[in-house]
Amino acid sequence: MQQQINELENDLQVFEQKYQLSSNDFYRQFKTGELGDDVDFVEWSVFYQMWSDLHLRLRQKPDNN
Repeated sequence: MQQQINELENDLQVFEQKYQLSSNDFYRQFKTGELGDDVDFVEWSVFYQMWSDLHLRLRQKPDNN
């Protein structure tokens, strides 16, 4: 799961650098309709949702030690 998170973080970083905007700020603006529905924004939002879901699952995963 951590490898998937790392890969998604790399994908998110590409968009953050391209648009000079953090993924957090982007997602908030995207969800309120401030940014439109450009293909890049839709893809970025999917990556962000996947990253967020994985983080949530990782936090909820019982410790197997």
